[in-house]
Amino acid sequence: MLKIPLIYKTSMTTFSCIIWALGLMLTPNLNNSPETPIETKIKLLLVDFLQCDPTSVILSQLKDGVVNCYNNTDYKIVIGDKKYFAKYGNPNGKILGTSLQNEILCRTIAANHGISPSVLLSDPEKTIMITEFLEIQEEVDFKKPLTRKRYIDLLHRLHQSEALFPIKFCPFQIIEHYMDHAVKTGVNLPSILLEEILPAIDTFKKEELLLEIVPCHLDAQAGNVLDNGTDMYLIDWECAAMTDPLFDLASMCSTEELSDEEMLEFLTLYLQRPPSTEDFKRFYQMRILADVRFCTYCYLQTKISSTRKDLYRHFAEGFLHRTTERLKNLPNIGQTL
Repeated sequence: MLKIPLIYKTSMTTFSCIIWALGLMLTPNLNNSPETPIETKIKLLLVDFLQCDPTSVILSQLKDGVVNCYNNTDYKIVIGDKKYFAKYGNPNGKILGTSLQNEILCRTIAANHGISPSVLLSDPEKTIMITEFLEIQEEVDFKKPLTRKRYIDLLHRLHQSEALFPIKFCPFQIIEHYMDHAVKTGVNLPSILLEEILPAIDTFKKEELLLEIVPCHLDAQAGNVLDNGTDMYLIDWECAAMTDPLFDLASMCSTEELSDEEMLEFLTLYLQRPPSTEDFKRFYQMRILADVRFCTYCYLQTKISSTRKDLYRHFAEGFLHRTTERLKNLPNIGQTL
């Protein structure tokens, strides 16, 4: 969830993982580089599954700029002319609200609906998952009208699939979860978050924002969308759960740092009609909740991440600023329509 890219493009926000460029981020395990215990587990699992020569397996870690004891680790595997993707799920990931076991279940369901690469094999005890590796033809750019339409079609397919994911998601609960761990780990939290923002969003609980419960991805930013030129697929399902579909869309708007006007455009595409004032107000409140969700996540990462603490703080402050501005604008939300 919310991985920090090593490459930045002006056509994408700095918070989007540039999946299409992962080939530039590979760090091959050369013969003179010792194999880690995790890499050995992955290799043995794949060799047993494919009945292939262990020396033919080339494992390369996919670098996303985040290295700590709570994030998952991703690999590209090459065996002859075949390519695979492997993920090692860190058992400590629960502090960040992620779970490889949940991802395996949700991704398998999503793959059956044609919206995720297929899971080839998994070992929950060893927290390893191996899937198809999809070659990407182009980056996902939400500024392109056709890309926006295809993306909304992808979300519709997920939300209308009638699939049942094992976890039910509540934005208020995950924010409380991040805040609890932030306080326990001694994160230096800004007073405006504690004294103004959290009390403000607490009032949202009375408004029944979550009206519909459907399968959602909950981190469907551009970096988690693969486009092979013909079809789009979603990856990184570790946060997937059952919740309101508009919160799924609002979460993307948050990580992509979309303006109110861009939010209105995406909401219109999603609803397939002009939204009412009440529609947009509810969506606007969900965007605020999504911003607070990622804000508290990033503040927690400033304490537990072993690298890039300053960058996480920069992101947290950005989410904080956008939350503050939208809370101020909430009474005037009808003027955006």
